[in-house]
Amino acid sequence: MTEIRTGFSALEEWLKLSVTELTRQQEALNAINVFPVPDGDTGTNLLATMRTAHETLATQEPQADLGHHLAVAARQALGSAQGNSGSLISVFLLGMGESLAGIEDLTAFALAESLEAGRLRAWSALSEPVGGTILSVMAAASQAARTHASSQGRRSGQDRDLEALKLVGTLEAAWQASLVEAQHTQSRLKELTDIAVVDAGAVGFVIIINCLLAAVRGGEIDLEPYKDLPGYQEPGELGIEQIPATDGVEVVCTVAASALDAALMRAALDAVGESVVMSAMDPAPERDPEYSGYNHASASQGRIDDSLTWRVHVHVPAESVALDIISKAGEPTDVVVTPLSQVGATAPRPHRGAEARPRGGVDACGVEARGSNESGSARSWHLNRTRTDVS
Repeated sequence: MTEIRTGFSALEEWLKLSVTELTRQQEALNAINVFPVPDGDTGTNLLATMRTAHETLATQEPQADLGHHLAVAARQALGSAQGNSGSLISVFLLGMGESLAGIEDLTAFALAESLEAGRLRAWSALSEPVGGTILSVMAAASQAARTHASSQGRRSGQDRDLEALKLVGTLEAAWQASLVEAQHTQSRLKELTDIAVVDAGAVGFVIIINCLLAAVRGGEIDLEPYKDLPGYQEPGELGIEQIPATDGVEVVCTVAASALDAALMRAALDAVGESVVMSAMDPAPERDPEYSGYNHASASQGRIDDSLTWRVHVHVPAESVALDIISKAGEPTDVVVTPLSQVGATAPRPHRGAEARPRGGVDACGVEARGSNESGSARSWHLNRTRTDVS
C-alpha cells in the first residue's frame, strides 16, 4: 500500500504536480476560455500562479506549520497573479493557508475547513460573484468535503492510519463533486451554453484538486474523467477567434491603502469596470507569528491610517480609467496592462510617467510572459513603477 502523505511533503508534491499537470493541459484550458472574456489565457494564468507558489515553497525551510508555508507561497503568487483565474486561485490558496495555520499534518476536518476558508476568501474578493464558474466548483468541493468529514466523526487520539484514510476519502469526495459541478457549468452560463463548452477556470480548479488528491494518496493523475467534459480536450470546430473580441484592457496591480480607501476604490472601479477582484495580501495578525502590525499611511498624505497591501484586478475601457481611481487610494505598483481583445490587438500604451517593457520568458518568480502567440494574442506589458514606501 502506498504511504499516505499528510505533511510538508504532501504540500510540496501538490504544487509540483499542479505545475506539471497544468503545463500538460494549458492549451486545452486556453482553448475553452470564453468567460468572462474570450482572451484564451486561463491555462496560462493558472499555470503561472501555481508555478510561482511552487517555486516560493521550494525556497522555504520545511517546518511543521503547513498553513505558514502555503500562505507564504500564496501571497507571492497573488502578488504576480494575472487574470480572473490566476487571481482567484491565489486568493483561494491564501484562504486555505490561513485556515491551516499551526497544522502539522492534514486531516479530513482540517482539509474541509481550509477548502471552505478558501471558498469564502475567493467569493469575497469579487465584487459581483457569478455562479457556473470556478466559484461554483470551489463551493461544491468545500461542501462535499465538509459533508464527508462530518459523516466520519471527529474523535481525538484516533488511529493515525484511519485518520489518513478519512483524509483520502474526503479528498476524493471533494474532487468528484468539483468534477460534476464543472460539467454543469456548460448549462449554467449562456456564454458557455451557446458554444457547448465548460468553464475553463472551473476545469482548472478540478485539475488542482485532483493533484492534491494524487499528492496525498500517491499515484498518477487520471485523465479519463476529463474526456466527459463538454468541449474539453476535443473542442471540434470551436476556436476563440470565432467569438467576437472584447474591447478594453485588463489592469492588475498592487497598492497599499487603508481599508476605507480600498472600499471607496472598489466602489469606484465597480462603477466604471467589470470583473473587479480585490484581496488583501497582508498576514492575518492573530494567526501569523511573523506579523508585526499594519503599516501606516505616508505622513505626506496628511493623515495616519491603518494600511493593507491589496492586489487589484479589473477590466476597463482604458488603463487610465482604472489607474486614476487606484492612485487616489495609493501608489499602484507592479502594474500589468493587457488588451482584452484576443486577436489582432496592439500593445497597450504605457501609463504616463511609467517606463514600459515587454515581459518575455520566465521572470524570477517563474511567471511566464503572455507574449504574442501564433494566433496573434496580445502581449502583456509590465509597467515598471517605483513603489512608494509606507511608514
